[in-house]
Amino acid sequence: MGRTYKKYPAELHQVHQAADGSIAVIGILYQYGHPDPLVAEIQPHLHLLADKNCGDHANDEIFLGKFDNELLRNWSRKYYRYPGSLTTPPCDEHVIWTVLTKVKTMSKEQVASLRAPLCPINKDNARPVQPLHGRKVQRYDGGIRD
Repeated sequence: MGRTYKKYPAELHQVHQAADGSIAVIGILYQYGHPDPLVAEIQPHLHLLADKNCGDHANDEIFLGKFDNELLRNWSRKYYRYPGSLTTPPCDEHVIWTVLTKVKTMSKEQVASLRAPLCPINKDNARPVQPLHGRKVQRYDGGIRD
């Protein structure tokens, strides 16, 4: 029996790179609902992305200030972890993915503000789910690994 994959209105990726070049990504899924405090913190800076035409350049960056990890702490005890790749070209592999199991909420206005700086071609460009090719997805549940 195949798995059913659900598409969410938004997904936040925190990309971390170590001095040796290794990459880890934390993925947070969002459905429509109450505004998210983390997204509320970055909303005032989103116009800078539009100013830089970031919709056309995946590597453009803006400075958002210090990130308050406390906003994630209560959401990060249960997660999936697997070896994968970047979601933007050239989709380099050897990335450790951690996807939080608890789906957070954000308002429709917040989703719209995140999409606003993107050019039309990049607004619906989510990479399709990729085959596992023998990779294992592990589930962590409050310190217990399956």
